[in-house]
Amino acid sequence: MFPGNDGASAVPPAAPPCGRAPRRNRLVVVSNRVADVATESSGGLAVAVGEALVASGGVWFGWSGETAKDALQQAPQIQRTGDVFTVTVGLTPEEHKS
Repeated sequence: MFPGNDGASAVPPAAPPCGRAPRRNRLVVVSNRVADVATESSGGLAVAVGEALVASGGVWFGWSGETAKDALQQAPQIQRTGDVFTVTVGLTPEEHKS
């Protein structure tokens, strides 16, 4: 249940509490590779996704492009560019083959 509702609804309140701006929607993208939103990309899909993320803010999850035997023990790499976070992980050689 959401604060501000009488507990009868699972729908969040339509308006934010007084004095606060409404929260923008955020885009979440999960893909096999992540493009750098701070640089110009050449692929059409990467450009479109990057522009949508920059416009709305959000998170892009995907593979870093690197493989390592201990990839499962490595922490995800998180980078922030404005309101866009990119979160990348490496793969083990076995994961990369399949």
